[in-house]
Amino acid sequence: MQLWDVESNLPYAMKGQFVRDHHGQTVWVVCLKTGWQQYEGQWHPVQTQPEIYSTPVFAGEPGFSAMVADQDFAVSKANTDVLVKGHARSLGKKPVTRVQCRLLVEEHIDKTLTVVGERQWITQAGQVDVTVPAPFIERPVTYAHAIGGDDPRNRIGCGVANKTMDLLTQPVPSVFYLKQDWQPDTAKVQPAGFGPLAVFDAARARLAGTFDEKWSEERRPLYPVDFSTAFYQSAPSDQQTKGLLAGGERIIVSGFSHEETLYFTLPRRTFVADAAFGSQQRQQTMALHTLSVDADALMVTATWSAAFPCQGQEADLVNTVISEQKAVV
Repeated sequence: MQLWDVESNLPYAMKGQFVRDHHGQTVWVVCLKTGWQQYEGQWHPVQTQPEIYSTPVFAGEPGFSAMVADQDFAVSKANTDVLVKGHARSLGKKPVTRVQCRLLVEEHIDKTLTVVGERQWITQAGQVDVTVPAPFIERPVTYAHAIGGDDPRNRIGCGVANKTMDLLTQPVPSVFYLKQDWQPDTAKVQPAGFGPLAVFDAARARLAGTFDEKWSEERRPLYPVDFSTAFYQSAPSDQQTKGLLAGGERIIVSGFSHEETLYFTLPRRTFVADAAFGSQQRQQTMALHTLSVDADALMVTATWSAAFPCQGQEADLVNTVISEQKAVV
């Protein structure tokens, strides 16, 4: 065993990393990740364990493409982030012009978005509008296809530009909240998606605090004094549960399959992390920070985490052991 390895008899992905909290203090964060995949109508543990991410993952160039997954070593989360990756699909592969995609976590989340078919820009008498949507059987559901562009709310999106000519070179956005659509007053249209928010997206960036001259003179490189720990949450606010999930909750995802609605009941799992700093033994029950649904792969992954504040004790870390207290599948 090498220093800072995570020990366990469990067959899941595990990793530890030293990070800094918003006060600049060192925290030892350990993560456990595993998942389940559906085949032949039944859910089974994944055969290959999912990767634990030390840095955010993007669909393409970072900062210019949709974030697929955030890094897993958040210091804390008050709520479980529930994320969905996938495509809107018409039932029975029948061409349609719009599909409603829904995420339901019983007693926690109920979110529905509308995905419309491809459209084109049209101009008439100096005004910009859009054509009727073309029929489709499958369309991506990402923030790259939501309202955005020249818009700090969603810089990777489309449909917002400072000049008409620039707008006409963009795709027409196709992912919306219910009862919303593209309109010239784009401030009235809310960016929509089921994926994570990057740290530079306005809805999340504002939670990091005020980076003004006072911060530069008195706090830099630490976060501002008005930093909110809600910044650690990567899911949109309407995809965060009311507190942390404990297991037993039913998740329903619809509109992402040609055949049927996806149902999944979260297993009840309790993992415990024990960390030894010199002769000091410390124990934390791990919290379920992130639940990710890959509707294309029919896979659900879950990430549990524990954090040990350890400023000045980094070199004293002897070992970390993760065990399972009980399991009801």
